Order: sequence, then C-alpha cells, then structure tokens
Amino acid sequence: MSDSEKEALAEFVFTGTILDREYIFNQEDGHIYTLYLTAVDGILKNTLPKLVQIAERGGRWGNLTEQVTPSLQLNTGDTGMFFANRANTQWKDFDSGLPVLRPAFGALSFKNIPASLPAGPDAIPVITSISPDTLAAGSGDVIVIKGTGFGSGPTGFALLQLRNPDIVVGAIAYQSVLFNHILSWSDSEIRLRA
Repeated sequence: MSDSEKEALAEFVFTGTILDREYIFNQEDGHIYTLYLTAVDGILKNTLPKLVQIAERGGRWGNLTEQVTPSLQLNTGDTGMFFANRANTQWKDFDSGLPVLRPAFGALSFKNIPASLPAGPDAIPVITSISPDTLAAGSGDVIVIKGTGFGSGPTGFALLQLRNPDIVVGAIAYQSVLFNHILSWSDSEIRLRA
C-alpha cells in the first residue's frame, strides 16, 4: 500500500517522536496495551495537539505477555510519519487526558525518518508547515510551504504536486503545479498562487 493510499484512508497523518512507552492491562477487555506517548512534530492531515498517545494491543504487563503481529514495536526516540485513526477509548485505563489514536494499518502505520538526513544534492526535503491548510483552487491566494532541503528551484526532479480532492478514495491523484504559479522557491520556503 502506497503512502498516498494510506493518507487517503487514515484519519490523521503526522510526523512525531516517541517520548515514552508504557504498558497497561485493561480489566474491561482482558488485553494488554502498549501506549506510546508521542510528540507531534508536524501535521499532514487533520489537527492534533502537541502530545498524543498511540495505543496498540499487545505488550508486557507484570508476568503477562500478549504478542500481536504485525505490530509497531517502537522505541523512545523513534521519529517518523504516523498514519492513525481515533481509538475507541471508553475504558478508564486510557484516561490520561490526551487524545488516544490507534495505528491505521498495523505495522505499516509508521514510516521511519532517520535522525540524520543526507545533505547536499541528495538531501531529503522535509515540510514543516503549509499555510493556509485549506483553500479553494483558483482563488489567487498565496500558499506558503516551509521546511528544508527544497533546493534552489523546480529543476531536474524537483517539482511541486498537490492532491486533487475531487478524486474519490482509492484513486488518489496528484497534479503538478504550473511553473507560472510558483512565486518563489528557496531551500527553506516555496510560495505559490492557488
């Protein structure tokens, strides 16, 4: 399953870092859960606060172990892109006050982002913000994309594509932005007209 297909089906898509991991035993359903306290670094789909918990069935609690495969198996410090849905957390064991999410696609719900990214022409572009996050096509509004590793302009393999929201789920289409709509392009910021 491609990242664009996962994005279409997941309720939340965000980059984040695992801050802590704990295990709980849920008395109500008799299962062990792993809770990953996660710092939200960047939001790609829908809005979230700066901290969330990702709950996944399985883990160790006292002398008990519940093995679920495939599963995320994340560690403190892991950084990556998450594809998640809202979790059904009506149980008192999840009452932390933070939103609780569940992996949308099991082990495929996390895409690792290395701690150190290559520099120079092999740098991986990283988007840290897009503003505004919603607007009508053809409105003439300016979209500002901030991040790193964009290069000096839309040359070679560097191009900018936006998702077409009129295409139904399962057939995600991305369309290239015309060069005359790009107002400016630097290594850390791209401005374009909608």
